[in-house]
Amino acid sequence: MENPKDSSNKSKSSESTELIGFDIDEFEKSINNGDFDYDLAINELFCEKPDYESGMERMVAAAKKGNQAALNWLVSAGIRIVIPEVLWNRKNIQRCISYVLTFCREYDAGPHAAMARFFRGLICLSGQGVAKNEELAIHFLKQASEGPFLDELGNNIGISDEHNGRDLINIYLDVLSEKVATDDNDGEYWNLNDLGRLLCNGLNEYWPFLFIDKYFILSLRLNVFIKSGEYSLAEENIDSLLKNIRDYEKILFEPFRDLLFQQVKLDKANQDLKAKESELEETMAMFAHKFRSPLDAIIYNTTHDNQPGLYTEAAQTMRGLLDVFSIISTDETVLKTRLQQDKQGTCNLMAVFGTTLDMIMLHLLSVSGSEKIQQHYMTYAKAQGLCDAGIGRKSWDEDFFELERKLQGDWEQTYARLLTESADLDARLHWLEQHFFKLELIGFDSADIHFKEHGITASFLTILLNEVMVNAFKYYSSEDKQPVALEWVEQDGYQVLSCRNPSIQDERTMIKGSRKGHTFLSALARKTECQFNKPIPADNFVVEFGIPNELLLNK
Repeated sequence: MENPKDSSNKSKSSESTELIGFDIDEFEKSINNGDFDYDLAINELFCEKPDYESGMERMVAAAKKGNQAALNWLVSAGIRIVIPEVLWNRKNIQRCISYVLTFCREYDAGPHAAMARFFRGLICLSGQGVAKNEELAIHFLKQASEGPFLDELGNNIGISDEHNGRDLINIYLDVLSEKVATDDNDGEYWNLNDLGRLLCNGLNEYWPFLFIDKYFILSLRLNVFIKSGEYSLAEENIDSLLKNIRDYEKILFEPFRDLLFQQVKLDKANQDLKAKESELEETMAMFAHKFRSPLDAIIYNTTHDNQPGLYTEAAQTMRGLLDVFSIISTDETVLKTRLQQDKQGTCNLMAVFGTTLDMIMLHLLSVSGSEKIQQHYMTYAKAQGLCDAGIGRKSWDEDFFELERKLQGDWEQTYARLLTESADLDARLHWLEQHFFKLELIGFDSADIHFKEHGITASFLTILLNEVMVNAFKYYSSEDKQPVALEWVEQDGYQVLSCRNPSIQDERTMIKGSRKGHTFLSALARKTECQFNKPIPADNFVVEFGIPNELLLNK
């Protein structure tokens, strides 16, 4: 049975705790684990009138008790001396950390060794950019504490002389003192007011170091800004530094302006080189892509009719395309000149359109092209009652593969038969309307543009028409069978090719190719001073490409 006296004492104890208003056990725990010191430190360091000395004493005390928040704050604040706060949310922060490590390795001996080893130790302690390694961090900090510590003239200072660089290192050695074999003077520091101000605010026009350490830290910091790629911030930092240092020091930091200029120039050159490499890759990809249409025509002809004329047409088209791509990948200025010189001949827009249409159809109607126009097979099957009108793409894929393959074979043969019979353009467009959509051809027959058959202009226009028309087939969708409008018009000194086709998001989001066609057209426009803006995806999809009159018109 419980002693009534004990019960009475417990009751009084509980009442006492409630009157005090806090849990004594939790309070004692917060003192022992450093939470109490850490909270007081933050309040003292970041209040309206900071007490840096008292705040730092409490922060160090908390960290020595194993308080992780206090240790993290000290480590982070130390690293931010050379990697400022403004850079930590930028995309290149890992590059900055790696650069600090590389920079400090290069100064592992000589007058800057102490600071170099100090920052290496902090980064190892933080685990930022490298694996966290407390043992290695202690090794670097212990090495850093050995100096050298130099005065303004480069002479070693005495043990009793003040030196903020040495004191800064000793703060961290003191925090880790339980894990460090210390000498008599390890872990001693005096000027907590200056060091607290530094760790709280960073190097903002306040540098509490003697010249040797000051030069190392400021040089590293400026290099970090430059290496970050944040050049506007780097320039601001250099300007601010030069305004706030002594005149005789400026000669040491002025070269950073030139370094920044050279870095910006180098980055620009690298970006241009990458852009050219990317452009060349895209050109080669488009080269292969544009060859598929005449190649599929040759393959079909080989396995079916073996018409010599179709072989010749496809081969000449491929030769012309090869000519254009060869010029684009070497010297684009030649392309403009060649276009300007090709303004007479028996070929015109209608002829190029007809040839391009046939090449496109034999490509899209092949087995390899069927995935690009799958929605057309499904729409046709629904309209002809070959499948339920309510099925979706998933059901079509799973249940009607054989029907799609049959339609593909039938369509390929019937269109090829039109070519065998030399059907005129109206007959081919009529077939197109029955199986795909109505294609409205506007302005092509009235354009006064002439050039050599299979020449540079014909090949250039074939590339444009191929890209624009293939996309119309791939992404077309219209429940009420709206037409596709392909138009040629003169406008503000340009010959403008435009294509308008209805579409829906589901078709546009499906991957039906490399999706680099518009990127290639942008590059082609840039090389020939044409006009092309990447179109915005929309249900009423419009693409336009403007060619300067002087490249096509004989005036």
